[in-house]
Amino acid sequence: MASFQAVYYRASDGSEPVRELLQSFECKRRVSLLHQIARLNLLSDQVRHLPLPHSSPVDGELRELRHAEADRYRVLYRRSEELFVLLHAYRKTAGVPTSEFDIARTRWLDFQSRNDPSPIGSSVAEDIDASLEDAEFRSEHERLAPCEALAQLVIMRRGGLGFSQHRLARHMHTTPSAISRIESGQHGTNARTLIRLAEALEARAVIGFDYGPTAIPQRELVALSNAPWR
Repeated sequence: MASFQAVYYRASDGSEPVRELLQSFECKRRVSLLHQIARLNLLSDQVRHLPLPHSSPVDGELRELRHAEADRYRVLYRRSEELFVLLHAYRKTAGVPTSEFDIARTRWLDFQSRNDPSPIGSSVAEDIDASLEDAEFRSEHERLAPCEALAQLVIMRRGGLGFSQHRLARHMHTTPSAISRIESGQHGTNARTLIRLAEALEARAVIGFDYGPTAIPQRELVALSNAPWR
């Protein structure tokens, strides 16, 4: 299975426009957007794109990452072999943002044509690791980590099954907005919702404990539901 990686586009002057924009944000918004972007690292040849509404095509192979709870910011990117190249980020307003797409297209042409200096910037994983040295960033990252981990599980399982948020909501007898809330990575949930969510995703919810050394923990799990999935 191919290992994909999200990286920043690097201009000929050494700047990384998307990374620099993210660094200008206050901490909560920056963590939220970095979590969203880092989901690209979960993709594979089996699940090639994040499902709607998290990612959508905007012009050929140019795609847009969306995050409804980050002030409508969008990130435009394209795939280059095993890399997802983050070309441009902007705040969504009314109308079709053709000028924003033009910036991404120009940077993509530069990425394709230039070898020296390399147009491949730092990776999002490296950016997150470096940012964890900041105490405020680390605190917010750790606060949201369980919510984001669940969001990633749901998004990737839903994508693998080919389910829309509306279809998953119907299976759970809930609303698409409830699914969107879980997939935002910003909110926790309860055991009852986890059971319904797992069954709707043709899985079983489990809960348990890790103990012992962090590097080699002992893990004990129990099923929250014995309902078989089909």
